Amino acid sequence: MSAHEQEAFDWAVRDFDLERLNKEYPGQTPKAIIKSGVMQQLAKSQPLSFLQLFC
Repeated sequence: MSAHEQEAFDWAVRDFDLERLNKEYPGQTPKAIIKSGVMQQLAKSQPLSFLQLFC
């Protein structure tokens, strides 16, 4: 994992302990966890979905 990916992973799981991480993301790769964290943050901060922006 690159330094940038490690930073993104640390950001995505900053509020997690190992037990919660394993419970919410069983068997997931770090990249999948990062993507999920980014998508959750976008969903909170963007009033329109990406699909709505392009229609």
